[in-house]
Amino acid sequence: MLSRELHHRVQNTLSALQAVVSQTMRRADSLQDAGVTLTARIQAMAAANTLLVSEEFGSVSMHDLVMRSLTPFGVEDADRFRLSGPDLRLPPQLVVAYALALHELATNASKYGALSAATGIVEVAWKIVGEPDRPLLHMIWRETGGPPVVPPNRTSFGTQLIRRVLAAEIGGRVDLDFRSEGVVFTAVAPLADAETDARIRMDVLS
Repeated sequence: MLSRELHHRVQNTLSALQAVVSQTMRRADSLQDAGVTLTARIQAMAAANTLLVSEEFGSVSMHDLVMRSLTPFGVEDADRFRLSGPDLRLPPQLVVAYALALHELATNASKYGALSAATGIVEVAWKIVGEPDRPLLHMIWRETGGPPVVPPNRTSFGTQLIRRVLAAEIGGRVDLDFRSEGVVFTAVAPLADAETDARIRMDVLS
């Protein structure tokens, strides 16, 4: 069973990697730019897979995934990052998708958004919503204190990855809003297989 699960995860990862490599090379301005971008994206995928392996391909702590994905961007600085959410575990099929999305959001924030300014703050919050038998994970990424945001003239692969790939992978919906005061990203995903503690289940309808 473990061998079958490993094969399934490897095939999914290779498929995602193929798409990432293809789109990155197609949109890069130079081979050097492509190399830097690819390295960062592969590292994000590797971090997610390391979590999966450490959990023997079981569910993964949402808090651990956020911390691992955002470590290269200084997530340990409480003055720059504000994390909040209940103790829940993501099913394996969502882990790599969320890791890539968090990486892309943090990269954009470092180049153009809140993390590019000394006063910028990133809030990452998640909660369970919906019915007890059909829980949904609602996650929000909100930037404040950075330079004024100007919506991009063209859709980058990073934006496509966040909007389309993530939505398809999580089987839910996503929204990326380029507000002038800061980017706001939201994702809603079904968590029928996620493990939550008793306290969370009691709060599902709140």
